[in-house]
Amino acid sequence: MSNMTGRRRALLGLVALVALGAIVLLTACLYGAVTPLLASILTASPTSPPAATAAPSALATAAGTATVTPGNSNWDTFSVYDGGFRVDVPGVLSSSHGYFINDFSGQGVDLAYNGATLSTPLQRLEAGVKVSVLYSTKITNINICPQGGTPVQAGSGSGQIAAWEREQGDTVFLNLVLNGVAIEIHMTSRSGQPALPQYAEIWTHMRSSIAPLPGLPSRSTHPCG
Repeated sequence: MSNMTGRRRALLGLVALVALGAIVLLTACLYGAVTPLLASILTASPTSPPAATAAPSALATAAGTATVTPGNSNWDTFSVYDGGFRVDVPGVLSSSHGYFINDFSGQGVDLAYNGATLSTPLQRLEAGVKVSVLYSTKITNINICPQGGTPVQAGSGSGQIAAWEREQGDTVFLNLVLNGVAIEIHMTSRSGQPALPQYAEIWTHMRSSIAPLPGLPSRSTHPCG
């Protein structure tokens, strides 16, 4: 009886030993398979998000707070939400970037001929100018406030706004304050000749198209004192 019990114990011990060996072998196999996979996951670079699709607008600004709404073959409407205004810009001009001014309280953008097909007489005229649009709610290092020149009325109809216009060599400037925001728009002749009267048609349209954006709250700021 004791011999049978001993054999059973030996058999059970052998079974346990085989089972333990199988567990150890299986663990080693799993470790060998999983470790390289984990290493590849941990060392791989994060998946980059898909690149944003470029908007079809002709203009981009530093903070993306402006949009260009195509109007017709000759003009686009430039809407500046931070500045609270809009203005028509020549349709054949564009810019790939914008820039901050006055301690980031405002922005500017420069527009130039983009190589588009010139299919109308006005487009051919537009290709001869460069345009800059700047606005700011505070003045620090770049003063775009009205400082003299010939007073004119910007906008059209009952929405006219007092503004100051001056021509300096090949560039004509327009400065105004609209809803607490200082705005400067200037147009430069690419030929180096005086901007007016050669490009008066473009300038007159831009000046009369300036208007506040509807539905925006009034600002209490006074950037020009």
